[in-house]
Amino acid sequence: MITNHETETEVSLLVASTDAITHSILHVGPTMNRTFLRDYLMRVQLMQCRHHNYLIICGRTCIADVLDVVNNLDAESGYRTFTRSQSRLLVFEPPDGLPNLMLLGSQLDNLAAMKHTRGDVDLYTLMWAPGGREWRQINMEACRQNCSLAPEIFPNSFTGYNGKLLTVALMEWRQFIIRSETNGSITYKGYCIELLEIMASLLNFTYVLVEPPDRRWGVEINGHWDGIVRQLIDREVDFTIAPLAMSSERQRVIDFLSTPISYEYSDIAFKRLDKRVSKWRLLLDLFHPKVYVCLAVALFTVTCILSHIVHWMEGRSHGLVKSFAVSFWHAFACMCQRGGLIPESGSGRMLISSWCLFSVIMASIFSGKLIATLAVPKTPPPFLSLTEMLNADRYTWGIVGGEAHQQFISESTDDVLLKLWHAITESNKTSSSVTSSNVSKHMDHVLRGEYALVYTRYKQETPWSCDVDFLGQKIAVFTASLAMPKNSPIAPDFDKVLLVLTDRGILQKLERRWLSTSNTCDTTTSRTREVTEQDLQSAFYILIIGIVSASFVLGTEVLYVRIVKAS
Repeated sequence: MITNHETETEVSLLVASTDAITHSILHVGPTMNRTFLRDYLMRVQLMQCRHHNYLIICGRTCIADVLDVVNNLDAESGYRTFTRSQSRLLVFEPPDGLPNLMLLGSQLDNLAAMKHTRGDVDLYTLMWAPGGREWRQINMEACRQNCSLAPEIFPNSFTGYNGKLLTVALMEWRQFIIRSETNGSITYKGYCIELLEIMASLLNFTYVLVEPPDRRWGVEINGHWDGIVRQLIDREVDFTIAPLAMSSERQRVIDFLSTPISYEYSDIAFKRLDKRVSKWRLLLDLFHPKVYVCLAVALFTVTCILSHIVHWMEGRSHGLVKSFAVSFWHAFACMCQRGGLIPESGSGRMLISSWCLFSVIMASIFSGKLIATLAVPKTPPPFLSLTEMLNADRYTWGIVGGEAHQQFISESTDDVLLKLWHAITESNKTSSSVTSSNVSKHMDHVLRGEYALVYTRYKQETPWSCDVDFLGQKIAVFTASLAMPKNSPIAPDFDKVLLVLTDRGILQKLERRWLSTSNTCDTTTSRTREVTEQDLQSAFYILIIGIVSASFVLGTEVLYVRIVKAS
């Protein structure tokens, strides 16, 4: 209750008849201190309460001063309060004061007035109408029988924010927010924009879209935040519709809605290896290089043992070197699933049997891998881990600036991530574009080659380009949601609406419409694939190498025979 010396008697009688209702009384002096009243009302508005009810019983001048302070409270508090929609004011208005009262309370959603008329009390509520504000009289007879305070006296409180203009921050971000400019006019569409339109319809507000001047999401650098996070801290905007990644650092300075709108993780994007370039390595890529090393060691070991068995145990006439050569070619023939030398000793036969069995197993695996590769061709990744990729010095490293991933990697104590951040900072010395917030520019660098990008991926995402490949290693995982200034009074309403949209499957429909994966790069079909000469070029290379080697050996042998005959 707000009162002054003119209405002390009426307030005393009212308090005596309503002593069961929790209330507090603010006495305003003849010369009202506006600063005191503003600070008092601001403390009340910042209390964790959905609605605040004010009963104003004082003189006409006092009423005008109080409503003027209430009207400007949101702006003077830096919009830390939402007095316009969360306050309910009931005014005991002197006779013939309604027109003036309409002007004083023009910005307030919930304003009602009681006036004495011929010994009775009339109750009016200030409504929003197409042509502006207008008073509507409440049926007191029906109200005396069954009158609920909120629906009957303050119907505007059930129509959302009554068209209030909210400032919304955003940034272009793939299918979430698609920005286009035509003849100087900027338009937006996408998952988040359609979500904003739905929320604006349900909560009955209008909005204006603004982008951060520095076009950054928001990271903390030397204790100072930039980007959208800075706008939220300074309360330049009411909320952001962009999917802002949650992090402990950001949650210290802004509030996130409890319902997430997406899940994201960091991966490494780089240009896909050209299939035509890698075809010559088709046979080599069937096994890991370590497997080939192990096969060579096994072949050499078996050859050495077999040559000693043939030379020493079986006493064959040729020398040790020739025994080694004969044993090598027979062991190699077994690997090619062809018959070879059959030793006379038991130990030799056991060795050859185990080697032939081993060769059959390895040949079967090799054949199976070859058939699968020819039927469903896949380009092998040039790297298997982030460490292996960092050791390749040919890449320039980039990261989308202003994201939570940047702060996570830069402050990480993990050895691999420390090395990754060092590579990014070294690349930044030669080109500042490696930390740009423009994803399109980064992808242009990736498609040119020799450029690795720390890229944010989503569970459902349309491929950026068929020529872009990913390492497949989740560096950091984040949940993204809508964000608001700290202790924003509108956060509970938006959180409730977002939860309802999730429960009713609206968000899932938006995901299927805007974020569904349409992998146009996958050309695999159920039909038998035609094998081309490019697929078999590695086999021809082996044949060419064999012919060249045989020709060289043949020339050497002919030369040797001639030298022997001449001598």
